[in-house]
Amino acid sequence: MIEFDPHYRVRPRALFLLEPRANGTWARQRLTSYVQELAITSLIKPHALRDCYGPFPFGARSREGAVDPSKAPNINGAADCARNWVSVVSEIVGRTDIEGLTLLPFADFVRSGGGAHLHARRMWCRRCLQEDIARGQLPYERLLWSLRQVVVCPLHGDLLDCICPHCGRSQTNELARDCLPGHCGFCQHFLGDERTYDVVESESVATEYQLWVARDFGNLLDMNSDQIEGASHENVRLMMRLAIAKACRGRPQVFSENLRFGCETVKNWVGGWRRVSLTVISSLSWIYGVPMRAWLLGEVDAWNRCCVRELPLDIHRDSDFRTRSYWCDWGAVGARILARLESDQPPRGVTDAARMENMTAETFKKRLPDVYLRVRDAAAERRKASSAINRSKLRERIRVCIEQLTQEGQPPTRTRVATRLGRGLFPKGERIYWEEIQRFNG
Repeated sequence: MIEFDPHYRVRPRALFLLEPRANGTWARQRLTSYVQELAITSLIKPHALRDCYGPFPFGARSREGAVDPSKAPNINGAADCARNWVSVVSEIVGRTDIEGLTLLPFADFVRSGGGAHLHARRMWCRRCLQEDIARGQLPYERLLWSLRQVVVCPLHGDLLDCICPHCGRSQTNELARDCLPGHCGFCQHFLGDERTYDVVESESVATEYQLWVARDFGNLLDMNSDQIEGASHENVRLMMRLAIAKACRGRPQVFSENLRFGCETVKNWVGGWRRVSLTVISSLSWIYGVPMRAWLLGEVDAWNRCCVRELPLDIHRDSDFRTRSYWCDWGAVGARILARLESDQPPRGVTDAARMENMTAETFKKRLPDVYLRVRDAAAERRKASSAINRSKLRERIRVCIEQLTQEGQPPTRTRVATRLGRGLFPKGERIYWEEIQRFNG
């Protein structure tokens, strides 16, 4: 067989072609959104790309080692799941920069392969998606929105959404269902629209701490490859020693109290026996006003403009709460929670009640089991009552749509009713629709 010189060989062509959005910047696209857009622009369905190309650890039930779609957020992390996806996607698109769409560049600073740093649900900023459409592009979802600590858009200052403005449902990520980028996987509507009248709008406003964290993580993702290579745990330990010397008067105990960790844990960090995660570095960034990238790169000049601030009350540490539990008046804590339960604004659930007292839901369940059960059951009853009210409203709207379509001379099919409602019928509305159709025809 004739063998050609390597100089004259033609490299194999990639199966697909798509350039990642804003790669290398704070607004970089995340890998799940990139795979979804890759499928749409290639005129195939996302599940076909997901299941048929490469050893994806997701989706194909017949393939050994397949993972449930609810675990898909880890694809944007820094564990083996993300590495497998990056390897396969890099091969089919012929690119070497796909790793930047995940947390793999920061793998040394994330815990549990990044799973502890990622939202379990799909998050987005409505105004960012609207701006993508205004520029004549397909909307895409940012890697920054996947980070659990980020709940605010650093550009617009709006709280991130996790519920579809049309059908009111949330989902794990883009690849769980076939849909266009920036659209709901259930009702297929645009996620950047304003919320409909039957979805309650949140009145909460982003706090200064939330804005700081969002912009701090944005600056972290804005680091180039040379800066990421220069980041090290040795730099973090150096910055910790400077924090103790300059901001804590040389007392490690003050440093641990500001961070709400035990002195032994801080000793292990400074001594290099334990690694510091991005979550801890983010807290240190807020407390002393020194950005996270300065901690990772060892920028000692940042301490010339440092400050000392307290963490919000809802940022707590289990170890710190256990050390204080021996003197905590648990009877008074239970009485306060029960008083709130009987008030006009009861806690939404056990997690909300625990946050009101600056503790975790696990500590709440362990220390006050009876109060925990009462709060849980009361929240379940309120959700049940609210569900019944929403169900009756949906039934009335479906009945009106059927009557309007009949008066217009059109058959009231489920597709026409769903279009008239502006939302999907599945799963609750499907049953109501058939009940109303039988009653209407009867």
